[in-house]
Amino acid sequence: MSLQWVLTNLQGVPLAELRDRKGERRVDVGINAIRRAKVGISLEDPAITQVYPLSTRLKVFNDGHIIFNGTVQTPKFADDTCTINALDPGHQLERSYIQVPAPWGNYGFVRTNVDQGLILLALVQHPPSGDPAAWAPDAPQHGIVEGVIPVTIKRDRSYEPGKQIWAAMTELANVIAGPDFELEPLNRTDGVVCQLNVYESQGSDRSGEVSFEDGLGSDNARITYDPDGLGVTNRFTSLGQFEGGNAPPYYVSTQPESITSYGTWEGFEGRPDIGTAVTVEEHAQEAAAVGGFPVDFFDIVPRTEWDEGQYGTPPRFGPPGADWSDFWLGDIVKATVRRGHLNGSIMGRITEGSFVEADDAGNVQVELTASPTVSAAGVT
Repeated sequence: MSLQWVLTNLQGVPLAELRDRKGERRVDVGINAIRRAKVGISLEDPAITQVYPLSTRLKVFNDGHIIFNGTVQTPKFADDTCTINALDPGHQLERSYIQVPAPWGNYGFVRTNVDQGLILLALVQHPPSGDPAAWAPDAPQHGIVEGVIPVTIKRDRSYEPGKQIWAAMTELANVIAGPDFELEPLNRTDGVVCQLNVYESQGSDRSGEVSFEDGLGSDNARITYDPDGLGVTNRFTSLGQFEGGNAPPYYVSTQPESITSYGTWEGFEGRPDIGTAVTVEEHAQEAAAVGGFPVDFFDIVPRTEWDEGQYGTPPRFGPPGADWSDFWLGDIVKATVRRGHLNGSIMGRITEGSFVEADDAGNVQVELTASPTVSAAGVT
């Protein structure tokens, strides 16, 4: 695998390829997450004259397939290196908010009995000025277009003015049976940066064909087992907003089996942006489901191409559209370890991944994080 780094204008037209690279070079991806890229280039690289915050974009390709498209945010010029940090359009949604409605009402965004994927799309399309006609016609927007949005579950959502768009999207994704979404980067030259794809649940069970072994068999990866108990929350209260002097909606969700095993570990949130009982209940149950038990996280570092003469060839991580890809975000994979008394297999869903340029030859090291699928069984 090899990475290609291209600096473009805001329309996506190439300005220069970054060739004299140095320092840390990586692209980080995740489920329902903002993609990030970081690359260092020599001050002797001619492309340096094109680097400036919010004025240029960075595209990254892995063996010809685009894996990142985002705006340059914070270049740092120090010694003989410029370190470029770029973020995909999800970052602009972090800086976008539900607008003040005209005429005034308690909510600036209301959807009732609407498919959750269409709610996500409506949030992305929520005008930053409140009135599309008031947009500066030539000003660059976030560049997100509609992608694949299947029919899933209908929900109600209401958000007050000032609610952050990205937070509303990730909160909807995190409720029980909530949708996954991805800002898939596109290689276009018309200002479009990525498309919003929505999934009932991203990925599939590929544990039968995607397998990693550490200390046995093909020995095609290094696996770190990292179970986490710090996030356990088996009794969670979500409190909505007061309206008209009435008692606010609230819900207390528990995971009784976890309480019996580990004692009570509580969580509490006040949500002035939620006024409906059903939404409060969804948020409380999601917290008790996700935090009900310790999570068996594990990290996978597949062997690299230059290792393959000595070890088995690992499956390749990449977007589904790449003909060389074996698995991607959301897919369930199998990991087996035999080192000392650590001996066993675990299956988990890939939640995060990184493409790291490991040397000057352009070889790429992949780093992965996985965890078992969370079950809401038993949550009250």
